[in-house]
Amino acid sequence: MNQENKIALGPVTVVTLTYGDRKLLLRQVLEALRDLNNVERVLVVDNGATWDVKSDLVAIYQDWVEVVDMGKNTGSAKGFVAGMRRAIEVGAELIL
Repeated sequence: MNQENKIALGPVTVVTLTYGDRKLLLRQVLEALRDLNNVERVLVVDNGATWDVKSDLVAIYQDWVEVVDMGKNTGSAKGFVAGMRRAIEVGAELIL
């Protein structure tokens, strides 16, 4: 894409899910997102992870990451719906 066709995007809120023992994969995603200038916040839906998602992520990323706890694995569709709803509640204009 050439410079003329580039679109400047405002702040983006990312919604992603984790479950089971996906800690390493989630951390890779978060580190890649942290390198992007327009990611304002990340909402991580804990969809039945086997590790303490909230404590781990808040210790590393502070308030840049918010965890939505589903309590158990409810399936990806319900998890993404919960994440999208939370994104709208916090005023996200652009959601990825």
